[in-house]
Amino acid sequence: MGTLLIIILFILGLVLVIKGGSWFVDAATWLAGATGIPKFIIGATIVSFATTLPEVLVSAIASYQGHPDMAMGNAVGSVNCNTALIMALSIIFMGGKVKLRQFAPSGLIFLCATVLLYLFGADLSIVAWESAILMILCALSITDSIMTGRDPSEKKKKKKKKIQKDALTINIVKFAAGAVCMVVGARLLVDNGEKLAVILRVPDIIVSITLISVGTSLPELVTTITAIVKKQSDISIGNIIGANIMDLCVVVPLSSFIGQAHSSMVMTIDPSYLAMHIPVTIWLAFVAVIPTIIMKRFTKWQGILLLLSYVGYLVVSVMTL
Repeated sequence: MGTLLIIILFILGLVLVIKGGSWFVDAATWLAGATGIPKFIIGATIVSFATTLPEVLVSAIASYQGHPDMAMGNAVGSVNCNTALIMALSIIFMGGKVKLRQFAPSGLIFLCATVLLYLFGADLSIVAWESAILMILCALSITDSIMTGRDPSEKKKKKKKKIQKDALTINIVKFAAGAVCMVVGARLLVDNGEKLAVILRVPDIIVSITLISVGTSLPELVTTITAIVKKQSDISIGNIIGANIMDLCVVVPLSSFIGQAHSSMVMTIDPSYLAMHIPVTIWLAFVAVIPTIIMKRFTKWQGILLLLSYVGYLVVSVMTL
């Protein structure tokens, strides 16, 4: 009976993230059309904030309980999964031209955040002033997105339709319900997926580098898959870039502050993160951002290279344990 219940909850989690993702993207698309704000900006701000909630919650709880290393691992692992798996799929299936005014600032802030995290972590810790700088980067990204959204040249040329109160209410409810469903569904998938792994005797390391990192990134994954189906690439890419900035510039600093305030523990970094995990993050950010800015478009080879990098990353992670 216990195993049957685990399977039922696992399936329920899957249903919740799929349905929640559909509502979420529909509502975000409607919001972009109704307000005239570019879909990339909607994805990089509102959508990314909501889909990053699992990482925020998991890392905050870990820091509060005195496990800052787990908080760092969750944040970095999620960024690598977001970029090399989720963004790769989006690029492979929906590669095309990008608007540099929308993409370049957020992309460069993401790349800059990865480099700063490596430099700040050189002494194997993240202290308060370093956390503050990372949070300033996030504030700059949000400010730029808001300014871009207000720029008349970036808005749709067609006349905006008058927003009806009923439609606004329905889409706000869909957006909120979609976010809740994805967060709850992701938690059910991760928790019960771990239990199934134990029952099936899957090694712990496989669970940690797959279910945990992919699990907390499920909202982004579901949003991307739904966006691919609905042909809304701007929301997908904006969501991933925005979520990565949130992970590095909000989740890491917030976890650091919580750890220091609650237990006077500085966020520590395992040497393996400097040796492999964060350098991989920098590499993935470089591949995702620099060629796109130079060529003003995403190409399938970028997506394939990112995906192959992720496979190689997982293989090396397992082999070096």
